[in-house]
Amino acid sequence: MAWQLKLRLLLSQAEFDWDIGGSPFFRRGPFHPIPERARQHLPKFATQTKVRKNGKLTDVVSLCLLRAVSVRFKSLIERFQPGVHEFIPIELRDHKGKPHDAEYYIFICHDLRDVVMPSRCLDRDWNVKEWPVFPHFESMRFGTSDQPIVASAPALKGASFFVQFLVREIGDHVCVSEAAYAALKTEKITGFDMKEPWVAHWDEVDAPWDADREAGPMIKVIEEHLESEVIQDLIAMNRPCVKRNKPHWLKT
Repeated sequence: MAWQLKLRLLLSQAEFDWDIGGSPFFRRGPFHPIPERARQHLPKFATQTKVRKNGKLTDVVSLCLLRAVSVRFKSLIERFQPGVHEFIPIELRDHKGKPHDAEYYIFICHDLRDVVMPSRCLDRDWNVKEWPVFPHFESMRFGTSDQPIVASAPALKGASFFVQFLVREIGDHVCVSEAAYAALKTEKITGFDMKEPWVAHWDEVDAPWDADREAGPMIKVIEEHLESEVIQDLIAMNRPCVKRNKPHWLKT
């Protein structure tokens, strides 16, 4: 069984901002890979918002379009998947600009895999628009039904911490395996909503994940705009998923 975790954003938690400026930070979600042309804009530091100036640091914190993790969360992730993900050091400062003592890293998840099977899920649809920069894109809405979400067991094989590419819900999510979820609870990693209904578990079926069957609406939009800069960024950022499911989208 896999789980979808959502970032908890309470006034009691710290939240940070940084100068985005005109950086091209179009991406599928805050844990997803970023466009290569945006790397030069990655922040060296982020400042705690005044609204949450007394908020406590958690193991995962919001940095406006990015997410940072503590050393102990980073260590847990690397214990499960050594060398898979990317961790970029960032200095977190309080609302007056004084650096926090704690060590944090921007977390970029590089395990990309589509596992949810809309064809097996009741009462799910693709009518949710997102991304003002590219408004024709759509996402599944996972949280509107009591019916279980179904995922492909073969597609989940070897997963620990991952994000989806074609089939995903709007919002601030990272997906984890049963073993990773148990470790997060045991080690009391903070910053996520860890209790149902805020955390969603997915039932598994022994069936392969088929892109055309499960992600037809997304595929249609991508192929209609295949030459656009936004789509080419999207393909480059999600190359492992593209190579598995739609290798003809790759130019090289």
